[in-house]
Order: sequence, then C-alpha cells, then structure tokens
Amino acid sequence: MYTMSILRLAGQNATEDYDPVHPPGTLEQHLPPEANLGPLDPDTLPRDEAPKAEKLQGAGPPDLDTLLNLDEIERVATKQLSRKAWAYYYSAGDDLISKRLNNEAYRSILLRPRIFIDCEKCDPTTTILGCSVGSPIFVSPAAMARLAQ
Repeated sequence: MYTMSILRLAGQNATEDYDPVHPPGTLEQHLPPEANLGPLDPDTLPRDEAPKAEKLQGAGPPDLDTLLNLDEIERVATKQLSRKAWAYYYSAGDDLISKRLNNEAYRSILLRPRIFIDCEKCDPTTTILGCSVGSPIFVSPAAMARLAQ
C-alpha cells in the first residue's frame, strides 16, 4: 500500500496525502537536517485540475442499532470515511491476517435460535475492560484514529 503511494507521488508535492495519516512534527522529528532540501516553490509544481472528492457525502451514519453484522458496518464505513481513511483502516497492518482471524472468530459465534422468545428488546450492551459499551464490537486504538473523526 505505502509503496504504491510513494511511486505514484514520486517527484510531486505529497503533502495532501502525507498530512492526514501522519502526526504533526513527524518529518521534523525523524528527518535528519541534511535531508531537508529547503523550501518548496509551489509555482514549480504540476497542477492537478481534477478535484479530489475525499469524502462521500451521505445523510450521515445510520444508528448502530440498525446494523446487524460486521459486513453492514464495513459497508457504512466505506461511505462515511474518506478513501484514505478507509484504505488505512482496511489495510489492517498491510497483511489482513488479524482482520481475517477476527472475522473468522466473530463468525464462529453461533447463536441458538429460540422460537417464540420476545426479541423486541434485545440489549447488546456489554463491558470491555470494565467500560460499558453499546455493542460487543471494539476498534482498538490506532495511530491514525483521527482519520475517522
């Protein structure tokens, strides 16, 4: 994923792609002074005439209560997050191993259907690490959590 971005942006100003996924000060903190080639003259950059529609505009996210499984949550996320944010979260550490294992574990939970049981007032709330949550699904802290806000 990162290699393709680097190749696609080679020789161009990559600020628009870099800033949303890196914390402020990353370059200043990690780039050695000898690698800083000086200020960039914006007039020398090629012009990109195509507008970038980063975020798909919808009517806002639906209530979590209306989403019945992880596939529906992913479908909503693809419409609510910018393409960059979705690519970051969906990459799941680039190899998708943890994502695949988590999906398999979640799908392995089978519920025994009960017939004639009142399901009008189901309560999916639970606790995770002692904190009350409205759904038994948890997104662990991510370095770029601000992308989804």
